Amino acid sequence: MFHSRHCQARKILHALAAATALAGAGAAGAASLEVIGTATYKSGTQNLGTYNLVYDPGSSLVWLDYTRSASTETAIASWASSLNGAGVLTYNLAPAYSNVSLNGTWRLPTSVVGTSYGYNGTTALGYNIASSELGHLYYTELGDIARYDANGVQNASWGYNPNSFFGTAPQNFKQGIYWSGTDDTPLDSGNKKYFFEFSTFDGAQQAGPSTTNSILGVAVQTVSLTSAVPEPTPQVLMLAGLVAVGFIARRRRDF
Repeated sequence: MFHSRHCQARKILHALAAATALAGAGAAGAASLEVIGTATYKSGTQNLGTYNLVYDPGSSLVWLDYTRSASTETAIASWASSLNGAGVLTYNLAPAYSNVSLNGTWRLPTSVVGTSYGYNGTTALGYNIASSELGHLYYTELGDIARYDANGVQNASWGYNPNSFFGTAPQNFKQGIYWSGTDDTPLDSGNKKYFFEFSTFDGAQQAGPSTTNSILGVAVQTVSLTSAVPEPTPQVLMLAGLVAVGFIARRRRDF
């Protein structure tokens, strides 16, 4: 009888250890991006479709999976601001986020100002730059690859992969060149303003004149979200297992 109970306790401990290891591995290997729901987009009486809301917990950002057609930076910035109008976006959040209210301001993504160019990710212009919000999304969250590595050598493959978080329809976030909302002021000349641009074709970050270049737009907002139903942590699983083992040990003493 004692041997049987002892074996049972050992089996629980082994199962607990395996579950804890799997939980830890899952947490480490999972992408941090989360699709928290959708937004239905209307312009006046026209329904422009329903698009994912993609949350990046690491940066506290929510991206709208919609690409605004190419135009000047001024026009694209005005479009992003228009998303904050009453009735423009109607949110439908996933059940786990039903207690979340999106009260942030939709805007264009930001960049770090500078004029240095390089390949190792420490400059303001060039490749492998994850310090801008679009660069962070491209390189850090989606794991996409630049055309050139940190030494300026062309990679065998590069480019944008939505990795299931963003859609593949023409109006979704896609391969293209997108405006930033940041003026690279050191490059400005008189009334000519240069704003950052980010290419999801190959991960390049550059700057272009805001009133003549015509490129794409994507909107983002800074928020703070919490899941209503958090997943159990490995520590919680371990505690539950110890309680179970203690219960078995007590039963053994009672007999």
